Amino acid sequence: LESIVPRNRAAQLQLAKDLQAGGLVQTLDQFMAIAELADADQILEKVDPDTARARRENHSFRSGRGAHPAEYDDHEVHVREHNIFRKSQAYEMMPEGEREVVDLHIERHADMAAGEAGAMAGRMDVGGPSLAAAPTASETPLPPGMEEMLAGGGAGPGLEGFPEMGGEPGIEGATMQGVAPPLV
Repeated sequence: LESIVPRNRAAQLQLAKDLQAGGLVQTLDQFMAIAELADADQILEKVDPDTARARRENHSFRSGRGAHPAEYDDHEVHVREHNIFRKSQAYEMMPEGEREVVDLHIERHADMAAGEAGAMAGRMDVGGPSLAAAPTASETPLPPGMEEMLAGGGAGPGLEGFPEMGGEPGIEGATMQGVAPPLV
């Protein structure tokens, strides 16, 4: 990103327009910030703050400091960025204990993401106790007159005046008299 960051104001404005056209800039605040900002880190902070935060955490790991996942983090983004870091030479050169800190940090993000997914599934559970108390089809009473209509096979109340089927039943091309053709 550093190589594409423009050095003059007109080019900076054009970058903001290009990022907006590509869908990376979605708010006026992001657009204005990018049009005014001069470096890639500041642009990333506005366009994708979770990626920026995960990369700052990776820098902390490189410096021998740890970082703690926050509940407001986009854990999938953090896991992705930290896994990219784990494939780097900087990670490979870290002492074993520091690599374990990184690995545990990523596991914590994965656990938090799984917890959020489980909570979401629990809120969306369609088979829980509330559904178990709902009446089944056999327990739901029929509207008045419907039982007689079903038992006697008659048209029942209120069904007079509906068009009859034309042609022979089961023959392809049968039409319904008095029904408008389907809209195309």
